[in-house]
Amino acid sequence: MTGVSRLARAARLCAVLAAPLLALAAAPAAAQTVSITSTPANGTHYVAGEAIATRITTPSLQGGAVQNAEMKLDIGGVERRAGSTTSYASGITQINFSYTVVAADFDADGVSIPSDSIDKMGSTWSTLGNVAIGTNNAALGDQSAHKVIGHSASISTTTPAVLNEGNLDGATVPVALSGVTFGSGVTASSFELVTEMTGVSISGVSSVTSGDTSATLTLASTADISADADLAVKVLAAAHSGSVDLTTGTVSVALVPPALAAGPGLGAGGAALSVTVAEGSATRWTMQLNTAPDAGCTGGVTIGVTSDRPAVTISPATLTFTSANWNTPQTVTATAVQDGNTMDEVATIGHAVIVACAPSGYTTGLSIVSVAVTADDDDTSLFSIDAPR
Repeated sequence: MTGVSRLARAARLCAVLAAPLLALAAAPAAAQTVSITSTPANGTHYVAGEAIATRITTPSLQGGAVQNAEMKLDIGGVERRAGSTTSYASGITQINFSYTVVAADFDADGVSIPSDSIDKMGSTWSTLGNVAIGTNNAALGDQSAHKVIGHSASISTTTPAVLNEGNLDGATVPVALSGVTFGSGVTASSFELVTEMTGVSISGVSSVTSGDTSATLTLASTADISADADLAVKVLAAAHSGSVDLTTGTVSVALVPPALAAGPGLGAGGAALSVTVAEGSATRWTMQLNTAPDAGCTGGVTIGVTSDRPAVTISPATLTFTSANWNTPQTVTATAVQDGNTMDEVATIGHAVIVACAPSGYTTGLSIVSVAVTADDDDTSLFSIDAPR
């Protein structure tokens, strides 16, 4: 074999042996993985000004600088870009990114990261073995622990809403809103009532859109309420496949006894009030005069308050009004007596003048107005009788 032949053969052998190495050098490194490394400060969603931190994990990298690289994020169907916060030092296996939420951002399902999410912005990434690194990360689907609500809003009342004690069904409560700016993807809004008041909820609400400063809540009630209460109202926004909380606030609602007005012109035809109260509980109302007694009437006008059924007791039994306090409300309390029967009982509470003061028109025996109080029984019957057949 000539020297030339031997050289040619050796060259061919080298080419065969080098081919796999050349192919290896040209092949990109294995796919990278991406993750979200931050946690919303409030535990449920990111708000405007808050940073979403992400990361891509890669094989060991060569030295260089890639601070200009970006990771694409999907926030409510809108592409947002997180900038690199990691110096591209030799041997690192993780590159971190950060995106700051803005007011327009909204994602009820949670942030996702698409496949091939890295934009190297013109830089080249290579492993320590000089293998090029591509952008072939697998997609990261919607992350429910990383919802985004870019805007902030508040709900309040400038002055407490005043409602009569008793059944609040159909009562309306005005609320003041501020900072209502719904982000992209929001299609509707609603309110949810969170309260310790048993049997009270929100049955309706005026529609709310971005920029609104007020709304009206309509209450539904299945029980009589007789104490002041703060209604914690939560604003919800419907978007995408579900609803997320936007904000919560407190709406102060002052509950007062219903008022009865007594005057000579009312007589027995005065407007009546009907209330229901559970056995062992109490309800109340107030009464005042429509017109003042004569200034010379030192004893004033005394109104007697009576119940026609022992199932309901009243206190006090008399109310006295003078020229000094004639228009100051005085409270009457009616208590449903706890008994052993199983019947609801209705008592009529009468109000009549028992001490007159002529010539004011408040004559003895004048019946002012009545209140029907139903004692709602809480006992269970031990037997029942079917109708004859």
